[in-house]
Amino acid sequence: PAAPLVPAPEILPPPPKPRQQPAVPPPPPPISSTSSSTDLHVEGQRYPPGPLLIFPDTSALISMLGANIDLPRPPLTMDLLQQLAAQGRFGRSLPPPDQTFIVIADSVMKQLDGLKSVPETRVAVRKFLSEGLDALGPAGLDFLTVLGAHEGEGLLLEAGVLGAAGSSSPFINSRGQKVDYKIVEVVLYFMREVLKGAGPRGVGAQGGPATPLPVLLLSNDNAQITAARAHGLPAFKLASMADMAGQL
Repeated sequence: PAAPLVPAPEILPPPPKPRQQPAVPPPPPPISSTSSSTDLHVEGQRYPPGPLLIFPDTSALISMLGANIDLPRPPLTMDLLQQLAAQGRFGRSLPPPDQTFIVIADSVMKQLDGLKSVPETRVAVRKFLSEGLDALGPAGLDFLTVLGAHEGEGLLLEAGVLGAAGSSSPFINSRGQKVDYKIVEVVLYFMREVLKGAGPRGVGAQGGPATPLPVLLLSNDNAQITAARAHGLPAFKLASMADMAGQL
């Protein structure tokens, strides 16, 4: 009899290869920073770290030089800043978020020049003009900058914003007050120019965006501070800077 037919073995297809997962790049290493910067607190308000430009008006500057005998010695002085800078604790020697610089407008320098003959201020003012500018400026510790007329008021004129804070108002008859408002306009211009190139500024105390503070006006004049704040410019009395001096 014929041999029974044996069914051919069923040829199974090879098992599917496991799908290759796309390579997952390793997580980026944590960003290391040598900076110990924290947010700046001024008059109870919280601001993100710098770099920060401080513009003192004439009254604040002569107080910082120790030449304003009508007011108590301020918590923030040029002597203190010079000592900190010499120790590497202030100015350009710090990481950028911790850097703070003093900027003096041309209008302030002109008023300061007029005070070098006043008995109450001449010793401190003359010493600053003859020694301090070199010691604290680019040739020295490099935390102080003096703006020429073309770098301050001249820029306002070119941009068509001279008088934005009221320096050209016909209702202001005092020359000193006109200069005060012109200083506000210079600082306001710099704040807006800095903000144009600024990125995100961090998160504020309540979880919302932190208020930018690239520029700050120091003054002893309440009217000048009011005018500055009315235009969105952070402005503070020099006497209120005790917290900031402690942070520095």
